[in-house]
Amino acid sequence: MSEMLLEKLYIIISSICLRVINLIHGHKHLTTTTMKRSDLYRAVARDIAAKAKNDRLIDDDEENSVNDNIVNYDSIGNLGTVDIFDDINKLGIYKEVAKVINLFDGTDNADIAFGSNIYFGNVEQKNEPNYVKDVCIYDSTNKFTVITSEMLYGVCRNPINTTQIRNIFESILGVLNNNAIDTTDFWNLCKNPVPQKFIIVTNTTLPIPLKQDDLWNLFSFGYLLYINGYAVTKHPDLDFDKSRKFKNSILYTSNKEYAQYYDVYNLIGESHYCDDVLSRYLNMYHILEYMVFRSHLVNLSKGSIRKNAFVRRTIEKMTRNNKSETDVIIDTLPKLFPNLSSMIGLDAAQKRTVQTFFDINISGSSDKKMAELIYKIRNSIAHNKATELHFGFGNIDEYHAMISVIRKIVEIMENRIIDLINNNNPNHPLEYENENF
Repeated sequence: MSEMLLEKLYIIISSICLRVINLIHGHKHLTTTTMKRSDLYRAVARDIAAKAKNDRLIDDDEENSVNDNIVNYDSIGNLGTVDIFDDINKLGIYKEVAKVINLFDGTDNADIAFGSNIYFGNVEQKNEPNYVKDVCIYDSTNKFTVITSEMLYGVCRNPINTTQIRNIFESILGVLNNNAIDTTDFWNLCKNPVPQKFIIVTNTTLPIPLKQDDLWNLFSFGYLLYINGYAVTKHPDLDFDKSRKFKNSILYTSNKEYAQYYDVYNLIGESHYCDDVLSRYLNMYHILEYMVFRSHLVNLSKGSIRKNAFVRRTIEKMTRNNKSETDVIIDTLPKLFPNLSSMIGLDAAQKRTVQTFFDINISGSSDKKMAELIYKIRNSIAHNKATELHFGFGNIDEYHAMISVIRKIVEIMENRIIDLINNNNPNHPLEYENENF
């Protein structure tokens, strides 16, 4: 038996064994990690032509034309003078990848590197599928690629015009095509997204039999790579019009100490950078917090400010009023904003939601309960303690029902903040009697 024939038999047997492993363990373990870009594009072009014909997007003659163009593409040396695909608009889901191949002119025709293993993972319920995000990342340091099915579906319908997206496709198709493995699983995910499904290309070899927990751990590393350089997608339900005014119309009030409020003005100005309701809420809360503690300073400053009298009064108040920050906020907000609960006016469904999330029963004129809610929502946005539910972009499914409550509090309280500033009460709780304190 000739040496060439033995080599062919070895390749066939290896391919069969590899497919058996795929069927049994649901993953592919490969070894080759580099390939010329032009070689990869030729292989992918043949695969696209065959699959496009199978999908009845093109006929036999058009498939043959692609293969003839590949021969010409090889022979002339100048890759940019031949379009492998005559009409990419016929190619459906394969169109954007075909476009990249057509536009390739031989520039940067170096060896491209990618991981040696490809895994198709599906996260189970126990692995908190809410945390499977729209992730796509290629990391050259680790030769690591991860892309979720939903992201892959979207990318295939838009121009592949970034290096990051091109590298993702090259790493996946490079592993598949360079080892004569059918790409059907990949293209099927491009056509039909499967929730919680993802693809990973990596040099890491997972133990057999494959465990979902191992796949989830690899995916989680990919998610770390992703958020290291990219923003988590903001859900549209969190959008907030950053140009929205606190109050549509503000009338001038005579005998008003407008010059005393620049600390508040600065915070109001900062709010117009906030294009999501969580950031806007936090900014609003900072204003309320400032007003609460300023009201106590104002109270100290009233009357005589002679040194001895002021010191005695300060020590007396500190001794008598040694409260926690939480107690101060909850006690003072209703004093600054009377009828706080009815002013915000949550409906019955929103009150039930509040009860579910924070175990706060808002009924009747429970102003302190409303103040407690305002404080606790702030904690959920600002904190990320294990004992509290954090409100962030990445876990909106966990608190979605609270968004309408958060939005309503922001819109009502911003309006009332302006009303409080503009109040001409001679005993205004936020205004010092003297210019210098």
